[in-house]
Amino acid sequence: IAIAVAIGSMIAVTRRVIVPLNRIRDAMLQVAGGDLSVHAGYTERRDEIGALAGALETFKHQALEKVQIEQQERERNAQAAHRQQAIEQYIGQFEIQMQDTLGTLGSASDQMSTTSDGMAAVSSQTNARVQDAARASNDASANVQNVAAAAEELSTSINDISRQASHAAGIA
Repeated sequence: IAIAVAIGSMIAVTRRVIVPLNRIRDAMLQVAGGDLSVHAGYTERRDEIGALAGALETFKHQALEKVQIEQQERERNAQAAHRQQAIEQYIGQFEIQMQDTLGTLGSASDQMSTTSDGMAAVSSQTNARVQDAARASNDASANVQNVAAAAEELSTSINDISRQASHAAGIA
């Protein structure tokens, strides 16, 4: 009877304590290995085995939260890297556009300088021609005055000749 009670007790202890402990141990090893989908069971028990299974579930939930946080962090880092890359790309495009614009502006400045030099030369030529025209105008004005003076003298001479001719006709 004692042997039967001992064997019955061993079977009961094995089923009630050792099997659940082995299952919880195996589940802990799986959780430690990264398998967070394992279910140890026995959380409904109100003894030490239930407390141990509850602690395993807490570890599992915390590990799941940690994985989720790490995933979110990786996603944030990837988004930040993507944003940084986009910003760098925009900055590169802006630099290229600015270089093109500055090159165009430099070319336009060179063209304006060349045009300005040409306009200065044309202005100098025009100024010289205006001075020549002013001299020619002054010469023409002087010539007109000379012609006017000569015409006046001619008119005076014609009047004298006309008087002398009238006088000679009167004498004749």
